[in-house]
Amino acid sequence: MRRFRRILLVLLAIICALVLGLLAWRALEQAHIAAALRIAAPPGIDELEAVDLGGLPQWISIRGHDRRKPLLLFLHGGPGFPQMPFMKNNALLEEDFVVVQWDERGAGKTFDPDTPGATMNLEQLVGDAHQLVQILRGRFGGQRIFLCAHSYGTLVGA
Repeated sequence: MRRFRRILLVLLAIICALVLGLLAWRALEQAHIAAALRIAAPPGIDELEAVDLGGLPQWISIRGHDRRKPLLLFLHGGPGFPQMPFMKNNALLEEDFVVVQWDERGAGKTFDPDTPGATMNLEQLVGDAHQLVQILRGRFGGQRIFLCAHSYGTLVGA
């Protein structure tokens, strides 16, 4: 019995060490990715913020190497398939555009279990998108905004 407990404790210690090692490795990888994606040049923009759309705080990411470049707004699919986690895939676009990622109501950083289900409809998402476009046009001097959409986002964009 004593030998069994000792083996069990050793196994538990090994598992704990592995878990802690994996967590440390994950933290280091996240720091490396963040450093690689950082936009620090003075004309650049790299912001993550919540904006009020349709009475609900919704998260947007605004990134580009030159804030004077055209705006490109991503309308993700799903609903519920946000693209912010895949930002690094758009890094090349950020050289020619100011890329705006929007986590729509019910998705990604905007997800809130208390969001009324009745507001989860196409009409509300279109209204939220229109309001976001107005906010972006006001903030960036009224310039035209290009849309990039996939799946359900194409309905919102149309």
